[in-house]
Amino acid sequence: MEKNKTLWCILVCFILLLLVFSLVTYKADTETVLTYSVDSNEFSTLEKSGYSESIDEKTGVVTYTVTNNDPWTHIPFPEKCSADYIIIDFESPIDRNTEISVYFSPDGSAYNSKNVYSHRYAIDYSGTLTTIFVQNLECISVRLDMDCTFAINSISFYNVETTSFGEYSLNLRVLFLLILLVALLIVFEKRIGFFDWLKSTALEELNYVKELFGSSKFVILTVHLLTRLFALASLVTISTIFFRSAINKNQIYVTFALLCATIASTVIDKILTRKYTSPARMFFVTVILLGLMLILCLPYTSYNVPDEEIHYNMATSLKTLLFGGKISLADLKMGWRYYINSSFLENPLSESLYFAVDDSVLFDIAPRGINLYNAIGYLPAAILMAFSDLLAISYAQSFLIIKFANLLIYAFIISMAIRRLKSGGYIFSTICLMPSSIILACSFSYDCWVMTFLTFGIAYFISELQQPDKKLRIQDCIFMLGSMFIGCGPKAVYFVLMLPLLFISKNKFETKKQHKIYITACLATMVTILLSFVLPFVIDTSGASDIRGGSDVNASEQLKFILKNPFEYVKILFNFISYYLSFENMSNNIIAHTYLGAPLTVYATVMIFIIMFATFTDKSEYDAFSNRHLIKSMGVVSCVGALLLVVTALYISFTPVAHTTVNGVQFRYVFPIMPMFFYCLGPASVHSRIDKRITETFVFGVTSVILMCSVYEYSITKLISLI
Repeated sequence: MEKNKTLWCILVCFILLLLVFSLVTYKADTETVLTYSVDSNEFSTLEKSGYSESIDEKTGVVTYTVTNNDPWTHIPFPEKCSADYIIIDFESPIDRNTEISVYFSPDGSAYNSKNVYSHRYAIDYSGTLTTIFVQNLECISVRLDMDCTFAINSISFYNVETTSFGEYSLNLRVLFLLILLVALLIVFEKRIGFFDWLKSTALEELNYVKELFGSSKFVILTVHLLTRLFALASLVTISTIFFRSAINKNQIYVTFALLCATIASTVIDKILTRKYTSPARMFFVTVILLGLMLILCLPYTSYNVPDEEIHYNMATSLKTLLFGGKISLADLKMGWRYYINSSFLENPLSESLYFAVDDSVLFDIAPRGINLYNAIGYLPAAILMAFSDLLAISYAQSFLIIKFANLLIYAFIISMAIRRLKSGGYIFSTICLMPSSIILACSFSYDCWVMTFLTFGIAYFISELQQPDKKLRIQDCIFMLGSMFIGCGPKAVYFVLMLPLLFISKNKFETKKQHKIYITACLATMVTILLSFVLPFVIDTSGASDIRGGSDVNASEQLKFILKNPFEYVKILFNFISYYLSFENMSNNIIAHTYLGAPLTVYATVMIFIIMFATFTDKSEYDAFSNRHLIKSMGVVSCVGALLLVVTALYISFTPVAHTTVNGVQFRYVFPIMPMFFYCLGPASVHSRIDKRITETFVFGVTSVILMCSVYEYSITKLISLI
């Protein structure tokens, strides 16, 4: 209980720190200026090609229909026009998957592929408005290409003029909330014991320093004090980044160096003192430090992990659906990859400086229709976006807070999961410490949510198996099934990972009736998750698919192909999975920084070795429960089944019909499967005699070094090369 209290008190500390970091805010004063506009009548007189026109006799609305592969409309300006974005207002909804391209001529020369802005998806989910970002556009004419049927109300060109960059100011709303939280902690001190924990932690630290000094262990004392000093310096540097709402190269170097020094000195301190720390606590500390390094030292974009811009859009859509409000130009640009990595590297100041300008331009956006269960992984980001709006927190601060909150959820819940395990904590730690896993935890991706709650549910189940004499309680069933249900929301195909839960020993229940109720609850949960995945596909008879897969993708036709040619599909499946799980592909993905660069094979080789080392050494007598062979067999079957379902789902929805391979299966989809698989892989009869302190240093120290080296290679060296 005391250990759980410590973890909760640490969580409260981080919340208070985030509020302190947000006390100083920075916003720019801007003015939106209409520079040019074309109404429906003027549009009808413009030069066009590739469209046929039809006029509604009752309304007089002119509808344009595409007649060839290269439709366009030429819009000349009476004089040179400047714009930061263009809003097209349609008379009626268009297909929101339409790609719209704006070619521009800065000097009257012919249009070419170098001078073009492309935009796909209407930002307003009513389908009647779309915005195209053309930052600092200056030209004498544009060519508008729209490959769809449409009727125009107006086309407007806007400039965002910065009247002043504003001043740093105290955020009184955040100050009020901070005071309120501190007051509540004081009022409920007897129940929570937060300040008592702070006092006891400080006294424990002071007594430990006195003990080291009294026993003349000056080397250990020096390293220990340096660890605290580096941590404090890192905290000060991070606070200045939050206060300034911007970060420059020098701050990145300093932040990276201080966090590396903190991590390195912590590992050395552990080696010198030879003190054992639980895997849960070590995991929490390591993930927080490494995650902060990633958040602050990698580009401030929505393009650091696969499909992150799509996940960001989903989060903003969920925010508008649940809480209303407006969306800023910064939100829109972040959602359409406008802030790209190259601009972060080429500009001495990151894009966070420009966030202040874009954050002041607001749009009313029609909420997007969302399946709330499937979108549950975006709930923390949506809530924090709405909360940031309410507290008037700057966009740059909000952006960092949301990423850190996702990291905090990941670190906290998985730490709780590891804490429950009697053995296997290092197996779960190594998998959840893979660089790719932590990068996903520091992003807007739902993968962090899936990984977090599925890992917690699996760990909870294993911990119950490791305690055969303990009876399963109602709250245990709620935690197990609830976390699995929540984790499967964004990716329902993982429901098959619940299969081992059906084979828990009957001796875990007081009565046969309780066992039957438990089995019924498990099956009901699995069926509910499955229906959330199957029903939308069954109801939609149009063969709708993920448009990112290409025009040849058709889900209905692909399903027919599989049913008519099962043996051919099995061959396709076997060939793909053989490559997918190959060492080459695995090594390229478990430490990948996605769009930032290819990893060095040596890092991946070491990481795989650490995982295998933990798999075959992190065992104890707790793993020798009576029906372990059945449970582990079902665990492996469920992992294989989950992988096959993931691949099949993407073959149907993302791959051209009858294609000989499977498109879109990123390696991150296998991460939630790995904790169960690797726990089941190791034999329970092998008990390692290796000192746990050595295992601890090896697992957490080496994985930290791998991630630090990869961050240096992918980000820091690129910044240095630009000096």
